Amino acid sequence: MSQKVTQQQIADALHLSRNTVSKALNNEPGMKPATRQRIVQKALELGYSKLHFDLHPSIELNVSREASTTWSGSAHDLAYGSAKQSANRLTHGFASEAAQTAKTASKNNYLVSLITHSDYMGNHFWSPFIKGLNLSLKEAGYTLAMTLVDMEDESELRLPQLFMQQPPAGVVTIGPFLRQYYERIAATSIPALFVDTYADFDMHLLKCDTLLVDNKRSTTELTRHLIAQGHRDIGFVGDIGSCLSYAERWQGYVQAMREFGLPVRSEQCITNMLPRHYYMEAELEGAFARMANKPSAFVCANDTIALDMKRIARRAGLRVPEDIALTGFDNLAESATAHPPLTTVHIPKEQMGMRAGEQIAWRMAHPERSQELIRVAVQPIWRQSSTYQRQ
Repeated sequence: MSQKVTQQQIADALHLSRNTVSKALNNEPGMKPATRQRIVQKALELGYSKLHFDLHPSIELNVSREASTTWSGSAHDLAYGSAKQSANRLTHGFASEAAQTAKTASKNNYLVSLITHSDYMGNHFWSPFIKGLNLSLKEAGYTLAMTLVDMEDESELRLPQLFMQQPPAGVVTIGPFLRQYYERIAATSIPALFVDTYADFDMHLLKCDTLLVDNKRSTTELTRHLIAQGHRDIGFVGDIGSCLSYAERWQGYVQAMREFGLPVRSEQCITNMLPRHYYMEAELEGAFARMANKPSAFVCANDTIALDMKRIARRAGLRVPEDIALTGFDNLAESATAHPPLTTVHIPKEQMGMRAGEQIAWRMAHPERSQELIRVAVQPIWRQSSTYQRQ
């Protein structure tokens, strides 16, 4: 009998559209928990047998629970006070909350929360990463729910509402957050993977698995390449205080300059140590215009900055690479189509996402094992923006 029950019959019984019923029964995100609950209950009453595995009684998921897989917007949940006050509670007040969170999370929980900033939606770098992450988790039987955190939520250390409704089995973060926010997530005791982290990260303080690319070595290689092309006055451009990746790229540049006995001149670099600062093109242009002695090359923290610097140099009447050479990092699609094409570092973004999925799945199965710092290999790509041999 149950095999003959259709989604349309359930929709008719509840006076809802078939599309709404289909989304609920397939556990798709973007639906109010109460609506999903009502649909699932009616489906069970009528004997519907094709429930999504996260909703099926056979895995002991109580359909009266208020929340299931969700897509959360800005995390408007309980306020935890200022960042400083909340940081103090990380060591004094979150222990009981962590225990309660761990207790609430079911052993049959198949939800992984991806936490990121709202301005990362549609980002050209992260889109293939998320694709690989979702594919890897899907193969492992997990559902990925993206949760957006705005700057106010971050500064107040507010966790996404999803954590209050149904604590996820695991957490993955992308994009840099404040150090206190990483500590806030770690304090929940939910298995987590941080893809990149805060700039002054210390391996001895590692509380959750962290995934990075080989930033320092590859930027050292880029700088050595510029030196081999005859450059001696080489500057660096980037927000080195915003995340560990940019800090390591700065370290790679400094290492190469010191290897060849070349000075690192602060007046020929455009850097910022603030944790929430991101250079805009106008700001970069102002800093470049104020340079009395401009370098003949710039190592840039990423492709976006390098492409900004290319436009700035041209407006200043300089040719790339004849007058000024540039290197980037990330291998965005725009780096290959720029004129001239940009020397950069290729990051296998989709594969990196798959590796992140593999790691968080392993961590959820082995929460007692020691935390790990994982490096993904990257490859420099030499293009015309830096291959001009200086005399």
